[in-house]
Parts: sequence; C-alpha cells; structure tokens
Amino acid sequence: MSDDRQRKIERRANEIWQREGRPDGRADEHWRLAAAEIEAEEAAAVRPASAAAKPQPAPEEAAKPAAKAAPKRGSKSRSAAAGAKAETAKAEEPKKTVRKKK
Repeated sequence: MSDDRQRKIERRANEIWQREGRPDGRADEHWRLAAAEIEAEEAAAVRPASAAAKPQPAPEEAAKPAAKAAPKRGSKSRSAAAGAKAETAKAEEPKKTVRKKK
C-alpha cells in the first residue's frame, strides 16, 4: 500500500472515529470502513466519463412504475399496479416502535 493511500485511510478512519463519538476498541473497524470508502471513491473516479454523464432519474420518479398508461378495466395489471402502489406507500411509512410492558 502506498504511503499516500495509507495516510488517506488513516485520516478517514479518524474522521469516522470522531463522527461516532470517539469509541474505544473499534480502530480496526474504522480502518476497514475508511479503506472501503476510499476504494469506492477511487473506483467511481476511474469510471468512464460517459457513465458519469448519464442523467439519473429523481428518486421519486425512479420509484414510479414504468407503464404510465391506465390499464383496461378487468385486467390483472390494474390490481398488480394497485398492489405495487400500496407496497410503495407502506415502505415510505415510518416504522412504528413497540414498547415492552414492565
């Protein structure tokens, strides 16, 4: 490993450690996380410019079904679309926590 890359990982691991509230005994985990983050950043920088230049759909548009035409009455695709819409709405709801009784 080059000295420059090792210094980058060391700095990133320190940032992770500080961000997590400076916990003791997790240096190896912070090092692995930092190395993975830097490796991902380097891989993204190496990707061809054409792949990076492609416009990405907005997150809310990506969740929409591809077919925009309304299905005919009585077709199965209508019920499937309604089910998919219900699942999407359910996934967007905040998770409810359950309290244990004492």
